[in-house]
Amino acid sequence: MKFLDKFNIKRCPWSALGYFIMGYIVNHFRGRIRMRHRLCYGLSVGFMVITIMATYLYSLNLDKHVDRFLQYRNVLIGASATMEFIGVLQNGTPKFRAKAKKVIKVISKHSFTIYLAHILFLDIFKKEVPIWEIPSIIGIPVIAIIVFLITLLFASILNRIDRKSKG
Repeated sequence: MKFLDKFNIKRCPWSALGYFIMGYIVNHFRGRIRMRHRLCYGLSVGFMVITIMATYLYSLNLDKHVDRFLQYRNVLIGASATMEFIGVLQNGTPKFRAKAKKVIKVISKHSFTIYLAHILFLDIFKKEVPIWEIPSIIGIPVIAIIVFLITLLFASILNRIDRKSKG
């Protein structure tokens, strides 16, 4: 299992700031990237499958659940996110229904605040809520949705306070 240790978060340079920089770099070179969006999405799914399998095999080997492969700094998570971002850029502007456009507009309006603040709520959630009994396959999506909604509410409140203070 020493091979799997290469994906340890302490050895990989990815961090939350890394994702921001990755997005900037990919967007800057978007005209030079020649990959079909389906290939990008396929690679993204492939990287996630490898991540899930690595988590499973490592946990099986240690006979306890270890979720360190699912952390921000995992190179496979970073590669998957990069492929998703490239896929979205290569796919062009998607067409959405009116209700979806409203939701996307609200999320987009607060995206930077969500990006900056979500880690605060995630850390609070991890410290205050005993989640260790929840299997990762259920817990990660549920926690992601809860943290996202709380952070979106927080960003919305900050925006209202900012608008009121400006008059």
